[in-house]
Amino acid sequence: MTPLTGLIFCGGRSSRMGHDKSLIQYHGIAQWQYAAKLVAPLCSRVVISCRSDQAKQFKTEHTLMADEPKFANAGPMAGLLTAFRAYPSTPFLALGCDYPLVTKDDLKQLIGARQPDLDAVCLYNEAGQTEEPLMAVYEPSIFPMLVSHFKRGEFSLRKVLIKSNTGRVPPVSSNCLLTADTPDESKRLLETIRAGQTNG
Repeated sequence: MTPLTGLIFCGGRSSRMGHDKSLIQYHGIAQWQYAAKLVAPLCSRVVISCRSDQAKQFKTEHTLMADEPKFANAGPMAGLLTAFRAYPSTPFLALGCDYPLVTKDDLKQLIGARQPDLDAVCLYNEAGQTEEPLMAVYEPSIFPMLVSHFKRGEFSLRKVLIKSNTGRVPPVSSNCLLTADTPDESKRLLETIRAGQTNG
């Protein structure tokens, strides 16, 4: 199948956290850098997706892609639409920058579930019975569905996955889907990571 481009989503507003979640250091480097480092060996290139007002804060050897103005305020959908407009025949391995416990094995399982007849593959939270849109592979065939939803003012990538021909796979690691939206949650995640490093 066509090689993947890694797409790291850094454009969240982080309103509950109080500061940019992509800059939090769970592993000794900014989380956006850690995510890029994780996907780089699995992809032909890596793209850092952000809002236009964020662009100056990212210094990277990877491609930096600010959301197109016409997609502004559409959340992660803006980043995915912008990426597909830049690389229309490219499949993307999408990873949100705020999943510090995702592993390479989780991503390999996701990539291994790709099929020629699928529009997307995503990790699936079996406990919550929800698709994880920022841990997913999006094939070019899903682009018309993205455009259709955007034109209707529907910006949920999860709803796009539900309505598309999407494969769903469970994560390999039990904590992979944990994320933090508040300082207290971030502190607990950091403690979990440090405890794992100590026990390892």
